[in-house]
Amino acid sequence: MDERFKEIGRYMLDVSKYVVTTVLISSFFSDRSSMGLYALAALFLAGMLLVWGIWFVGNAKKGGEK
Repeated sequence: MDERFKEIGRYMLDVSKYVVTTVLISSFFSDRSSMGLYALAALFLAGMLLVWGIWFVGNAKKGGEK
């Protein structure tokens, strides 16, 4: 179970990086009229995935379930 938590955490960390990268790249190629809303939503999603990923990786190091 510990390895599963660690893999889920790593997956969430990777997805959060991909979300931020996608928003940065798409901001260069799209109009900037509604980019603020997209960037805010993407940063919120990336932040949540980052927190969950760190929690899962840290929880796996502590032994998973109690």
